[in-house]
Amino acid sequence: MESLALSGTVPASEAAAAVAALKADVLVCSMLGAAGTSSQALSYVTEVASMLDPNTTVVLGGPLGVQIASRLASPRVRVRADGTLEEFDTFVEVWCKARRPGSKKSQARAPVAQSG
Repeated sequence: MESLALSGTVPASEAAAAVAALKADVLVCSMLGAAGTSSQALSYVTEVASMLDPNTTVVLGGPLGVQIASRLASPRVRVRADGTLEEFDTFVEVWCKARRPGSKKSQARAPVAQSG
C-alpha cells in the first residue's frame, strides 16, 4: 500500500488532486492545531471532502480531529480520538489492512494518502 504525506499547509484542492492521482480511497489528516483553529480545520475538511470521490474516506486524528468530527455530518469522516501519534499510525495501518483485497472485511481498495 502506497502512502503520500502532505504538509498541513497544502491547499484542499492540491490534497484532493493528490488523492485522485494516487487513486487512494483513504485520506488521513492529522489535526494537531492550536486552540481556536477548529473553524479553519472544519472548513478545510469540509472543502477537501467535497472534492473527493464519494467512496473516499477521511480519517481524522488529533485533538482538532476530535473537536470537529462531531460537527461533520458525514459518514465518510472517521476519527481516532485517543492515544499517541504512534498509536494513531498503528490504527491507520491496521484499518487499511482490513480494507485490502483478500481480507475478510475488504472491498477492492487503493493506496492511502496522508495530510497534515
